[in-house]
Amino acid sequence: MAVGSSLGGGSRKTWKSILSKKITNSSCGGQQQAARKAQQMVGMGLGAAGAQLPTRLNAVVSVVNAAGTAVAVAAGEEGGKYFRFGPQAAGMVFLYLSFGEANSWREGEESPLGELAQAGQELSLALPMTLDNLAGGAAGGLDGIQSWQAGLGSLVTCFAQMRLGFICGCVLPGGGRGHGQLVASGLFALLGTACVLNCS
Repeated sequence: MAVGSSLGGGSRKTWKSILSKKITNSSCGGQQQAARKAQQMVGMGLGAAGAQLPTRLNAVVSVVNAAGTAVAVAAGEEGGKYFRFGPQAAGMVFLYLSFGEANSWREGEESPLGELAQAGQELSLALPMTLDNLAGGAAGGLDGIQSWQAGLGSLVTCFAQMRLGFICGCVLPGGGRGHGQLVASGLFALLGTACVLNCS
């Protein structure tokens, strides 16, 4: 009886461990998908607003994003506690960008996103995107991913997704001209709301 009880307890622990790992893997995958969607939407917003996406801007955003991901992975579960409000903080910045686009469209002014092509303005986009990616990086650390692997993967993915989103944004109805700023404002508003609710 004691042996059976011991085996039963061990079996329960094994199944609990497997279930916990599956939940972690699912969470990690979901947060990584959310980060990719955010990168696409940011690029799309730039294209829709008629702004530029020079290689320098894309590279700086991608490098900062990769560094944040690597730090979050290295921090693991303990560090992840400090990053849990990252998406909400990112969402507030995206909502601010949305307001700026809508206001400039209403006033008939140039898109504020156009200034991002200037040197020194890259962090305006890099910061919120990195904050949004921190939670996914922490989850990746729980899944056994090495920090350098996560950082390199994030670098390549972010660069590609931003460029792809930008191309799509340029061909959106109204994108790049006319009501492009309003389209960009809507995209950033959608992204910001999803981040604040942490459901992107």
